[in-house]
Amino acid sequence: MGFARAGDLLAILLGLFAVAVVMEQAMTALFQWRVYRRYFDTQALKTPLMFLVGLGVVLSFKYDVFKDVLTLVSPEQGAPNETISRLLSALVLAGGSAGVYNLLVRLGFRSPPAPLASIPALDETEAWISVTVNTTEPVAAVCIAEKIDDASYQPAKLLGVLKQSKLRGVAGFNMILGVFLANPMRYPNYGGRKVKANIDYRITVRTATSEVTVFEGRLASRAIIDFVVTVPEPSEALKSGEAPASDEVLPAAGQ
Repeated sequence: MGFARAGDLLAILLGLFAVAVVMEQAMTALFQWRVYRRYFDTQALKTPLMFLVGLGVVLSFKYDVFKDVLTLVSPEQGAPNETISRLLSALVLAGGSAGVYNLLVRLGFRSPPAPLASIPALDETEAWISVTVNTTEPVAAVCIAEKIDDASYQPAKLLGVLKQSKLRGVAGFNMILGVFLANPMRYPNYGGRKVKANIDYRITVRTATSEVTVFEGRLASRAIIDFVVTVPEPSEALKSGEAPASDEVLPAAGQ
């Protein structure tokens, strides 16, 4: 490249790359933590967390890489606004090592990487489902059964047990915390469950007081379906004391 101080710029970017790699590795312990992956939306929360950590690095160590680069490439402009410069430096760090590597590529210090093979889509024998349950019950089970013949199904198999969050009654939970936290009443928490296509299924949701059929029929090849079901309120008789004593008790499902 024609820039006279390309060596100095490369040194700054390589240092930035090293810092980003170390910061990413430090955060990996949190992002791979089982509790974090279970209760938080790993994609929605990762970016703001990385930004906050990056901002902490910038402020604590006075590591304002945006200011360093701008001063190097355009010294006649003078010092940039410190607040904006630090925020931009934190955003660069939040982008991680991949973002810094892209900078090296776009500035001509590295050759573009070979394109990665695309992620294979569902094949003809697969479909993709998820089930979100709206209920006041504390626990719900998602079950699935394959059809045997025209009149009967196999015993239902348990896909997952969903438990309400203790924060479900907090005002604004669905609008604010719901953006960052995994929905505890969705199976699975993220993405979907692969099942065989072109097979008749009965998908049900069971609580201590109810059983609701979510879907009964055949899933087409490569179908991608997010089911949302609302479980009716328990009857007055059950509310008055006929319900099972424990909210953990659910109708049995075959394994």
